[in-house]
Amino acid sequence: MLAIADLSRLNWSQLANLTASALIALSCIRTVLVYRRAPWRSSRVGRHMMTVTVSIGLLGAYTVASALWPAGCIADVLRIVRVAVLITLAVLMHQRARMVADGRRGRLEPIRDPMKESQQ
Repeated sequence: MLAIADLSRLNWSQLANLTASALIALSCIRTVLVYRRAPWRSSRVGRHMMTVTVSIGLLGAYTVASALWPAGCIADVLRIVRVAVLITLAVLMHQRARMVADGRRGRLEPIRDPMKESQQ
């Protein structure tokens, strides 16, 4: 059986961290739901933006989940997932630096809008 932690033992700073983490996770879910139908897949910048949003949301969700299950097998799986998300964010920050450098050199692809293209 999964034992959920007693959240009444958390102090004010831990509760603030838990609340802020839940807020960022929910905000990222909302952003993904809003943009899911947008043409974000058609550009490098759009794919980058969506991947960063999902990664940040996962980190917030990790903090909430790790407060609920601070020990045991689930905690171990959560830590492994967190490591994967952090590595993904590190790669994305490298990609962001490349996109800035490419933009300065004028090599950044223009953002296509399939909605405008279908009207022509």
